Amino acid sequence: MQKHKTWRSLLGVLWLVDGLLQLQPAMFGTQFIHQVLDANLMGQPGWLTPILRFSYSTWAAHPLLSDLGAAFLQIAIGILLLLPSQIWYTRGLWLSLGWGSLVWFMGEGAGGMATANASFVTGSPGSAILYVALTALLLLPITWWDSGRIGAVAGRIVGTLWLLGAILETRLDFFHAAGLVSPWQALATSPQPSVISSVIQQVALYLGHMSNWTNVSFIVIMAGFGVAYLLDWHPTWLKISVGIWLFTIWWLAMDFGVLGGVGTDPNTPPIWLLLMALPWVCHPDRKAILAPVASRRRLESQVGAQ
Repeated sequence: MQKHKTWRSLLGVLWLVDGLLQLQPAMFGTQFIHQVLDANLMGQPGWLTPILRFSYSTWAAHPLLSDLGAAFLQIAIGILLLLPSQIWYTRGLWLSLGWGSLVWFMGEGAGGMATANASFVTGSPGSAILYVALTALLLLPITWWDSGRIGAVAGRIVGTLWLLGAILETRLDFFHAAGLVSPWQALATSPQPSVISSVIQQVALYLGHMSNWTNVSFIVIMAGFGVAYLLDWHPTWLKISVGIWLFTIWWLAMDFGVLGGVGTDPNTPPIWLLLMALPWVCHPDRKAILAPVASRRRLESQVGAQ
């Protein structure tokens, strides 16, 4: 029960942060529409583009109401998830599931997964779908959390997603400097402290000179994470590697998600960390499993001695 409360509260905090970010001044003008919504249209397939255009034009027609509505709804979800009452936090979870799905498909353009430049390194499959994944886990029976079964389920989800990320990274464009680091260079030009943008720019140039090896490294890292989670293998050095990897791409490839004045969420690494940490701390109680076996063996030995 305590672990369920902890992860539910952390998800609630993320929703609160998202709601507050939606209240940034730049969100109420054309800057958010042009830099975020219109940018999501780039490279989308023909069947999805009209749906997104309709969604974005509806938002642009009423930017004040749209921003305030999204902000207050996300803050409400966060508050509900932080409440101790099961009735209210369950309602918050269902709102999180529904709103997160809508944001992922209509707001994030399906996380860019249908585009040719979808990469887990730069933010695919989108934060919202990871919110949905964690919400779905929180909606499973509490007994699953108490028994540790939820850790095994989370591990399968995380492992499968990282293998998908490794597969996406095998696209030929990512083996060329332009395709690999152009998103990073675009981030470096957004409004932010110069010390951050300069580091991003320099790292992008450096990695671009050896784009083949860089992309191979990305593939190996994500595939390694995927295999480790599917095998339920979590040594200490792997946990440290996960933290370093997530922080590195959060900074250098995603600009921490909140800089520039139009960030709607901290991007994927924080929610990735919540999902990836679940199998570490929420796993079947091995002592409880082994206790009956040990008791049976002691009984057998006593009977044999008699």
